[in-house]
Parts: sequence; C-alpha cells; structure tokens
Amino acid sequence: MHKFYHIVVFTLILEGVITGQARASSQTIDAATGAEQVFTTGYVQRVGAEEFHREETYGPAPAALEEGKERWRFHKGLRFSTAYDANVFNARTDPKDDLIHNYRPYMGFSRRGDFHYLETFYHLSYFDYVENSKQSNLTHLHTLKYEYKKNKWRLVFANQYKPEVSVATGERTELASASSDRVTTESDEAKMEVEYEMTPKTKLAAFYEYGLMRFSKKKSAQATGFGDQRHALTPKIVYALTPKTSVYASYRFEGVFTKDGEFSTRTALPLAGAKAQLAPKTTLDTSAGWKERDFLEYNQPTVDGWIYRASLSRKLTPKVTSTFSFVRDFNTDYVTTGTQSSKIDTTFYGLNVSYAFSRNLSLNAGAGYTLTHQKGLITQKDIENPTLTFTREDEDEQFEWDADLRWSPARDKNLSLAYKSTKKNSSFKDSEYDTHKVVGAAEFIF
Repeated sequence: MHKFYHIVVFTLILEGVITGQARASSQTIDAATGAEQVFTTGYVQRVGAEEFHREETYGPAPAALEEGKERWRFHKGLRFSTAYDANVFNARTDPKDDLIHNYRPYMGFSRRGDFHYLETFYHLSYFDYVENSKQSNLTHLHTLKYEYKKNKWRLVFANQYKPEVSVATGERTELASASSDRVTTESDEAKMEVEYEMTPKTKLAAFYEYGLMRFSKKKSAQATGFGDQRHALTPKIVYALTPKTSVYASYRFEGVFTKDGEFSTRTALPLAGAKAQLAPKTTLDTSAGWKERDFLEYNQPTVDGWIYRASLSRKLTPKVTSTFSFVRDFNTDYVTTGTQSSKIDTTFYGLNVSYAFSRNLSLNAGAGYTLTHQKGLITQKDIENPTLTFTREDEDEQFEWDADLRWSPARDKNLSLAYKSTKKNSSFKDSEYDTHKVVGAAEFIF
C-alpha cells in the first residue's frame, strides 16, 4: 500500500556555530549517514523529546545579542566523521552494511549591534559510502539568522536552504523505488517569531513557518508528484501565574499544498499548556489540544482527535539529569482501500539521561518506544511465502537506544563517539528491520 504522510516538525533546528550544548543524539547520529530521517517512524517525537531534555540539562541557548561577541566576526571550521551502519537500507533480510565518511567544511560571518544580530553560514558536505558508492552524495547548506530585540519587542528570523539533500523514504513508501529507499529533494525551511511583552507577566507571540520539499526529477522520478509546500501561522499567549509556573494557549493553522493539489490539506490545532517548576530540581511541561485535518481535494473525511504532550525533567544529582517524555498525536495517510482509516495514531514514550563528568566531558543516553496504529483491515501477501495472505490492521512498533560521549578538549575542538540501535516490528513482516550505527566525529574551529 502506498502511503503519503504529512510530517509536521514544530521545531526548526538550524546548524551554525557550536554553542557548547549537545544537539539531539538522533540528529547527530542519523546526520552522519548522509540520509535525513524525517519520514522515519517516531523521529519527530524523539527529536522533540531530546531537544527538551537538552534545554533542561544545559539551559536555553544564550541569545546572540547577549553573548558579547565582537561586532564583526568571521567563522570557519571543519567537521569529519566516520559512521558504521549495519543495515544501510533498513532491509528485513540480507542487510547491507557500510562505512560512511563525511567531510564537512563550513564558513560564515556574524555581526552584532546594540539591538540587532545577523549571521549567515555555508556548509559543504560530502558523504563517501565505501561499499555502496552509488549512495555517495554532495550536499550544500545555506543558513541565515536575524535577531532584533529592543524594549518589549523581539523578532527572530531563521532560514535553512538545501539545494539537494538525500532523504530516507521511511514510512513514505510511495517514494521508494525498486532500487533504492532514498530520494533526493530540494529543501527550504524558514521560521519567523515576533514577541511582545505586554505586561511583566504576559507575553504575546506569533510564529510563521514555511517549508518546501521538491523532489528531483532526475534522481527521484517516482516521487516528483509528492513534493509539497507548507505554511503555518501560530499566535500564542503566555501568562506567568507565579515566578515558577506559566500557562500558555496557542492556535496553529497550517496548510500543506502539493504541486497538483490532489494531496493538499488544512490543519487546525488549538492548544493549551503549562510549564511549572514542581520542585527546585523538577520541571513539568504539558499541553493538550484538539487537532482537525481536512483534505482539500482528496475524497477523504475530516480527521480529528485529541493530542497530548508531557515532559518531566529532574536533576537527580548536580551532574545527572533525566527526562521522561510522552506524546500522543496522529498523522494522516491517503489510503487506497475503502476499509482502512486515513488516521494514523502515534504514541511515543522516551527517556533521556545525561551525566556531566566535567564542563567539557559529558555522556548522553536515551531510549524511545513508538507505536503507530491505523484502524481498518488490509490484506497483504506474506513476504516469506507468497501463497499465504494475511488480513490485519496496520500496526508498527519501534524501539530505539542510543548513547553518545562528547569531549571538548579546547574551545576550538570537539570530539564525539556515538552508538544507536533501532528495531522495528510490524503487523506485516516486509516493514520490519533491525539496525545498528556507530559514529565517531571530530570538529575543528579555526
């Protein structure tokens, strides 16, 4: 069955100067293989949980205007990594392993004023597959960030553009071909945030997000009809009940438009939440909302339901921080049968732990469990015995474990060693796989 998912990423993560804080482990490890994983089961929820844990462990990234850097600054650096992937194509049988070398020079400049900050970077990244040389690829990354802050106003604009990037098809099975589970796409992500401090306790904000994914006709002929453009607007209000507790409400309106309009959707999500410091070392962030998605031209009924998110973080000792995360959400699929629902329920549980040996040496570990379920029966042939057929509901579960050790022996040097294991079980065997990844990386800032 061909699937077409709309993947919504609520956090825009831009790559730039190393700030001394650990990025999400899933991003770090998967990025070293040269194939982005945004279509992989549970990836969005897992990265969101890791980012919350990172902020609670290391604190929010300092605002560029408050860092005290020189007004003009030139940046340049080189990152090198080697990754071992035990199952490059996530195959159920006869897995192909490989060594992947990544060479990544980058350069950019920044300017800080009294109320303004501007930075732009260019990254050149080459991924060299030793055994599967056809997967080797060269990518470019352009980033831009502008920040303005004066009196009660704050404005941030960020953009990340990739003219050509390799993406693992994952759950987007309609993108895969007989010869590859990768597609090449042009990618552009932008986000603008405007914030106004109305009173000492009340803040008003508005977020605009733009996303573009356009598949290459030359390298992804089977996927050219599935590119899309996304626009989202989210007004938000935050009120501080006490110095340790704040509540917020937002309304997200999103439109996803495809080239021919057939798969375009419209999504509305009113959301309410709260963030509270329950104890000096414990923080809870939780939210709930009612999500509705309409199919503009495709003949499918409106899909709706409650979504929930919760994260509980606690500093166990001065050096150890743990975070438990839970997400209940849903996505949609354009189905080709009359018995299967287009709604795909997703439940995620995550646990992250960080241990700071010293200011420059830390260990981060995590585990995640994702369950997706789609109501309605479908019939497929058994992959091991085509004479047999099974009629079941579509359900997948995925287990992930990862750990990474990071060391910064000097301000201009960063070293890391990471491991990740993934196991996927499915109601139909052709979707199952097991893989392991090991990544060693070094970065030098000149």
